[in-house]
Amino acid sequence: MKTKLDRSPLEVPQLPLSVPAGKVAESAPVKAAAQPAELKKDSARYGIARYGGQISQPSDLKALPSSVDAAAQQAEQLAGLALRYAKAGKHRIAADVIREATALLEGLETAAKSTLVKPGMWTGAEALKHARGALDNAALGLERASRIKPVSEGKPEKSKIVVLFGTSANPPTGMVGHGGIVAWGAKDLRVDLPNDQRPEDAREAVAMDAVWVLPVYKHAFASKSNLLPFEDRLKMAELGFTKLPGLEGKVEVKDTERVVVEAAIQKAKAEAAQLGISEEEAVKGVRVGTIDVVRHLMAEHPDTQFVLALGADTVADLRAGKWKEGDTLQQMVPIVALPRAGVDSVAGTEDNAPKLTDISSTKVRGSTDLDFLKSALEPDVLQYILDKKLYAFAPTEG
Repeated sequence: MKTKLDRSPLEVPQLPLSVPAGKVAESAPVKAAAQPAELKKDSARYGIARYGGQISQPSDLKALPSSVDAAAQQAEQLAGLALRYAKAGKHRIAADVIREATALLEGLETAAKSTLVKPGMWTGAEALKHARGALDNAALGLERASRIKPVSEGKPEKSKIVVLFGTSANPPTGMVGHGGIVAWGAKDLRVDLPNDQRPEDAREAVAMDAVWVLPVYKHAFASKSNLLPFEDRLKMAELGFTKLPGLEGKVEVKDTERVVVEAAIQKAKAEAAQLGISEEEAVKGVRVGTIDVVRHLMAEHPDTQFVLALGADTVADLRAGKWKEGDTLQQMVPIVALPRAGVDSVAGTEDNAPKLTDISSTKVRGSTDLDFLKSALEPDVLQYILDKKLYAFAPTEG
């Protein structure tokens, strides 16, 4: 029985973006016939979903703008929000909001210029003009505010800050790979925590109290069908991450994804009879996503502020709408983006993240070269693989 997950492993910043009061601007009514087809077909993706510091319940979330007009209005609102952060002395957050608003506005302007607009059709010129003016004013306000010493940090709303790092752990690599990311997240990662209702209470450059590693329980993609049993991967993650030098007690390995997936499976089985289908058919329809894992953790740990760490390619998929409730997820937690070899960076990718070598779990799985494996894995992980005869050390049939 297979369950579906919406993503590749979360690998460990950049914060997605927000409008006043921590909510995304609501759609402005626009007549469908008034928009050029080239703009209209992708208009649902023009808005920005971002973490605004106040959202904790899904019921608080608003839909993204459903039109280009609304997206331009959102860019204008973001510019106003940036100015509020600048005046509150939160220069890092203000600059981040301006960058996101600028990217949104430039995308809209490019789309409008490349579209053949006939007389009487929507051009968005007025909305874009207002947004551009507001953005220029915000940039000027930030420049002026930057000369003023920032005010003191706001009072923390959560008692603990935890970054979530997901991985297949098949197997977990050492300091040249996954271990280096985990160590960086625990020691060097800093995130901004906006507060759109009260910008003066926002927090900037906040360090992590802990890293929670979440091994993937079942993977969505066929190319990942070579996953070892979850118990083996969970154990290797514990051996590889919880004993990193200087990080004892700061890194935990959780089986949260297994708990969430199995709960979803049991719920589907219980509802099968009511739906008039077999349990097997009901389970096939189960789709568990990152948002389900995050919701579970938020419910279990209401005093903890979670930060979600993803590879740049994964963040690109998230922003492109390929994840289950991806926009809602971006509004629930700050997202950090890690650079990945061979993958283009996305806006906001962390510049100080570890520069990983090309050592990968794939190469490790296919190698029996002990010198290479010693350089790629933590000693306890390598010993576990040898003792259990895993991967390339598995006995051959015949």
